Amino acid sequence: MREFDSDEPTRQRWMLARRSIARPDELAYYLAGAPLEATVADLVRIAGCRWKVEECFQSAKNECGLDQYEVRRYVGWYRHITLAMLADAFLAVLAAQGARDALAAPLVDHREGVQAGDLKLPLDVGHLETGTRFQRK
Repeated sequence: MREFDSDEPTRQRWMLARRSIARPDELAYYLAGAPLEATVADLVRIAGCRWKVEECFQSAKNECGLDQYEVRRYVGWYRHITLAMLADAFLAVLAAQGARDALAAPLVDHREGVQAGDLKLPLDVGHLETGTRFQRK
């Protein structure tokens, strides 16, 4: 279906149906508006990004209290949501920088003073939390 803003159509409306590989009888539907030049492959790729967005919101709810607001007015709600999303972005940047730095720095066992130079990539950096025996120099 095409949408008209003037004499010529400018956008199309699409309905995508997605079937689960694990459960072929289960269907999910998406309604989408897209420019005329959009292809089915573009819409499928963008619909697949939905999960990344949902994971970001779930992370912000768990880590930053995105859903922990009790406000009476829009201004208070807007401030809370803005600060929670800013905190989530800040934590994401810190986590990315920490993972990059952890891969670049050699690991040292502080109890034994042993250099862990024989570690090969990919390296699981989950053990580099504060208070563990492996820490960056």
